[in-house]
Amino acid sequence: MSELEKDLVFAGVDTHKDTHTLCLLDHMGRAIGTFRFAADAKGYDALAGKIGGPATCVGVGVEGTGSYGAGLTRRLLELWYCVYEVMVPGRASASRAVRRAIRPTPRWRRGRFSPGSTCRSPRSSPDGRRNSGSS
Repeated sequence: MSELEKDLVFAGVDTHKDTHTLCLLDHMGRAIGTFRFAADAKGYDALAGKIGGPATCVGVGVEGTGSYGAGLTRRLLELWYCVYEVMVPGRASASRAVRRAIRPTPRWRRGRFSPGSTCRSPRSSPDGRRNSGSS
């Protein structure tokens, strides 16, 4: 293993309204430490300084890049870090449920589907009699 590989770190950030918590891992996936920073411009720069330069950071996983982590994500991208959005399983399924309530599941995803039918069962004819389902 080269000396360069030994200097590589992985970073993960748990974002909240007032603070962001950084976890650093070494090249073997062992925790280097956990650090808390203010969720403001000074905190973003302090967090980036703790990670080290973009050349030694494999990537930064940020939770909530579109909400509480948006400012941090912008700053890290300005500094040339490789940023990845981290999805939280509980929130992902909750947002999926919200999207489903707003936009119903397409008919073809619900079960049996015949491309020619939009309102009838795929096995019924226009006069209501059952057919074999073949077109």
